[in-house]
Amino acid sequence: MHLNRCSVYNSGQHGCFRGRCNLLLHRIAGARSTTPPAAPPARPQPQRWMGGWHMAYLMVFHVIFVLFVWTYWKSVFTLPLQPDKKFHMSYADKERYENEERPEVQRQILVEIARKLPVYTRTGNGAIRFCDRCQLIKPDRCHHCSVCAMCVLKMDHHCPWVNNCVGFSNYKFFLLFLMYSLLYCMYIAATVFKYVIKYWTDELTNGRSKFHVLFLLFVAVMFFVSLMFLFGYHCWLVSRNRSTLGKIPCVHHKAMF
Repeated sequence: MHLNRCSVYNSGQHGCFRGRCNLLLHRIAGARSTTPPAAPPARPQPQRWMGGWHMAYLMVFHVIFVLFVWTYWKSVFTLPLQPDKKFHMSYADKERYENEERPEVQRQILVEIARKLPVYTRTGNGAIRFCDRCQLIKPDRCHHCSVCAMCVLKMDHHCPWVNNCVGFSNYKFFLLFLMYSLLYCMYIAATVFKYVIKYWTDELTNGRSKFHVLFLLFVAVMFFVSLMFLFGYHCWLVSRNRSTLGKIPCVHHKAMF
């Protein structure tokens, strides 16, 4: 029994939406002022932390965060592409292929069908790359995903973190997602590092924030190291015009012009 296609729109995403409900009880005690009613009220002084480097930190943080979320969204909700209809077997060819019991004749049928295509690939033993589940001739770098139950064009891998197949349609967004994730973790680690120094020198007066500062730095550095190797590996694949799954099988290409 084949698995049904897992739609990324219906599956649960890898992320937690946390909500906090804080009930704040404010008691405002007003006292009569001796100032005459005609006197204008005192204007509140602006807080110092809203200026200078703090505003620059917030602006840069939100720019990186928006790019991070956008690329993650595109990686998740961009559906993988299937091969064109001309790579699918016709009803007559399918009946002829399924009714034939001799393997050598079946291979010959696939060769006849593949010769009508602009390009086709062979496996290591010389057979035409054919998907029995999707009933199609696999083009170059096309692989069948058992999770999505479909053949994906230029399939790199099925990523559980985005709950989607990374391939021809969303590989650019996936690579940008890794880059902005790496930049996001690096930025958080760099901006929180000075507070860690204050923690070790006992200059951090707020005792409750000490654990949060250390935990934030640990998580940022941990994900930064992991993403650095993953992003570097995919950059190497792009520079060599290769894919993750493409490194495993050895196929031979035949072009018909």
